[in-house]
Amino acid sequence: MKASIYVRVSTVEQAKEGFSLAAQEERCLQYIQSQGWTYVGTYKDDGYSAKDLNRPGIQRLIQDVKEKKFDCVVVYRLDRLVRSITDLHHLLDLFEKHHVAFKSATETYDTTSAIGRLFISIVGAMAQWERENLSERIRMGMEQRFLEKKRHQGRAAYGYDLVDGKLVINPEEAKVVRRIHELYKTNGITRIAHILNQEGIRTKNGSRWSDPQIRYILTNPIYIGQIRYHPKKEDKSKYHIVEGEHEPILTKEQFENTQKLLEIRRGAVIPPKAMTSDYPFSGVLYCSRCGHPFTGRFHYSNRYKLAKRYAYRCTGRFSYGVCDAPEISELKLEREFFKYLKVVAKDIQKPEDPKDEEGPDPRKRIKEIEAELERIKNRRRKWQEAFANEAITLEELIERTQEDRKREERLKEELSSISLTPEKPQITNAEFIKAIEDISTVWEKATRPERKELIQSIFRRIYVTKDGNEPDAPIVFTDYELL
Repeated sequence: MKASIYVRVSTVEQAKEGFSLAAQEERCLQYIQSQGWTYVGTYKDDGYSAKDLNRPGIQRLIQDVKEKKFDCVVVYRLDRLVRSITDLHHLLDLFEKHHVAFKSATETYDTTSAIGRLFISIVGAMAQWERENLSERIRMGMEQRFLEKKRHQGRAAYGYDLVDGKLVINPEEAKVVRRIHELYKTNGITRIAHILNQEGIRTKNGSRWSDPQIRYILTNPIYIGQIRYHPKKEDKSKYHIVEGEHEPILTKEQFENTQKLLEIRRGAVIPPKAMTSDYPFSGVLYCSRCGHPFTGRFHYSNRYKLAKRYAYRCTGRFSYGVCDAPEISELKLEREFFKYLKVVAKDIQKPEDPKDEEGPDPRKRIKEIEAELERIKNRRRKWQEAFANEAITLEELIERTQEDRKREERLKEELSSISLTPEKPQITNAEFIKAIEDISTVWEKATRPERKELIQSIFRRIYVTKDGNEPDAPIVFTDYELL
């Protein structure tokens, strides 16, 4: 029998208590050897909670179960796999459907019998209760620390160091915090990040500055001696704020002036340049070296301003300072673009027109299924709470959830079977390739905005660079993405 291992840790504390990935894997390997099975691989989730199945390791495991790459899944303990009774039943049904056994190296489960499945369901329910109870205690602890004007434990914000559990100003970082607020008076957030990166200033963990990190420093009241706390994770816009015990870096006047400026700029409606400019390749042209988009610019060919010369610049270089791609002349770009089209036209494939079919809108059915699954989820939660409060017995809980579980499985199977077909293309394969081959003819008669519309009607992205950094270096098209 071929056996695979699944291991998981969510925190450093678990590793300290003996549940490290290596310790789990070793125990599972010993179990596999004791059974005389063949070990084929390990699926790992390092730093992921078991509250749901949104984990890369478990998703790879599920896919390989469907492809029947092994005969048995071995875990160190059940709560390493799941901490949700819903997910547990989903996985057990999946294993059973594809004839894959499930074993725990430290616990005895017999999923082939009714009593065995009942026992594992009870253990799974207890694991879920333990997770939810722990989460509630942590939330209550955080709220209490907030009421006591203490910040919750964690890494210190930029500008501060954590000394004996208290925030202490870091003089050098505090200078950067004040400078960021000062720079924002005349610069945008992206520009500030670019300035700091160019000067070699790094964040607290040594990485480059980016927009979210600059915005955090501009908006966090911790820098005026306050502490903020949002009780509901899903709504981060609703904060509670109290005065903290740490020393402020900014004055309240400095901070409030920044907030006013943020509000003013947030309300300014600026149309995206890629949609309003008349640069044919803007919004589509991307740098092969760094992946950032190219933006258009122009300059006059002589002092009399009689003719414009258009070009494209990599934002990775000229806005963020992370690339060395040189500027590309639009005239030369067009010339090479037409050559490139002739080469790749034969390789471009576009689906033929599908046959017209009348039928219900699958998107509507998807919404109906998702709504019913949510209702089942909420109903199951209420019954679990009723069982925890001893309002119903275990037998009643099982009876009420069994039918819902079967209904949930049918809905999920139906959901996975629904395919959203793309809208019918307006032209056939042959016509599509012919249009690309003839684009140079259309190009000569089109205005600049029409050229832009023509390119964006065919391509989502076009990747380009220069073979060297010299002004006359050859232009190289490396890849493309069709709409």
